[in-house]
Amino acid sequence: MEFMTLFRRVALLLLSVPFWLFGLLFIISSFDPSAAAQGKVASRIILGGLMVVAALLFTVFALIPSKKAGAGKDGGPVTQQEPPGQLNIKKIKCQNCGADLDPNSAVLGSEGTMSYSCPYCGGTFLLEEAPKW
Repeated sequence: MEFMTLFRRVALLLLSVPFWLFGLLFIISSFDPSAAAQGKVASRIILGGLMVVAALLFTVFALIPSKKAGAGKDGGPVTQQEPPGQLNIKKIKCQNCGADLDPNSAVLGSEGTMSYSCPYCGGTFLLEEAPKW
């Protein structure tokens, strides 16, 4: 985990603790008979409620994982690498009906996988790279 992400989470959690404590304290103190005598029941409930809501927001934002734009599954950047050698385009056949597919109709998936859809039978399959050994 990156230092700033960890720092943000810890800071938000530490900030939420006093809001939780004082918010709940204000709500509990609104039920005291002296608060009713002074006419402060509503103001204590409202202030305590606002503090509890703020504490809840701080806690939720601290626990939501942050993902950078353009980051891969492991949090690192997504990079597209060029193949190490010469590529020869061969005919691609549908695994369901055997029809020839257009190599330019490939779709790059979110995980970096190439998939093809057959216009004839509607089948979809992933293009697998043969091992180099």
